[in-house]
Amino acid sequence: MGLLIAASSGEVVVLATAVAAAIAAAVSAGIAAWQGLLMKRSERNRTQPIVVVYERAEPMHDGDDLVFAVSLANEGAGPAFNVRFGIGLNGLKRTYAPRPAGPHGAGDVPRALGPGRTLPDSGGTYRLRIPAAAGGMTADLNSRVYWCRYENAFGDSWETQNAWQPDEELHIRALRE
Repeated sequence: MGLLIAASSGEVVVLATAVAAAIAAAVSAGIAAWQGLLMKRSERNRTQPIVVVYERAEPMHDGDDLVFAVSLANEGAGPAFNVRFGIGLNGLKRTYAPRPAGPHGAGDVPRALGPGRTLPDSGGTYRLRIPAAAGGMTADLNSRVYWCRYENAFGDSWETQNAWQPDEELHIRALRE
């Protein structure tokens, strides 16, 4: 036996209105969720740091070691955290060894770098040293590339790489850790 539902025209109108309202609410919720994702992405882009290592002088020899004088600049709009940097030379990647805080002073560990700031302060430089034993004397200086790794305020890790010549392109990539 079949089921027969009888409805007056008023009930059909109410049912159709309720279905239309439910569909409109679902579409509205979907649009709001999409806008939330777009706003989050926009905020990440708006507050993204871009930290670049700049060579401040020609490479120097200190005994048999090569020394590179560099500084860091945050060219982006947001703060950078857990900043690490170094140089790539002949396939060798050297990381700057920061001086920790102690009885001799505050140290020079670049933990954070605000937007528009340069480290070290007051026009100083960090000294990236490549010992002769690590290929410092036989290095092809034209192959040098500086790199910097850092995190944005959302905890995403990024890396920039730039050659020592200012006319070379800056490369920026997200790191998957």
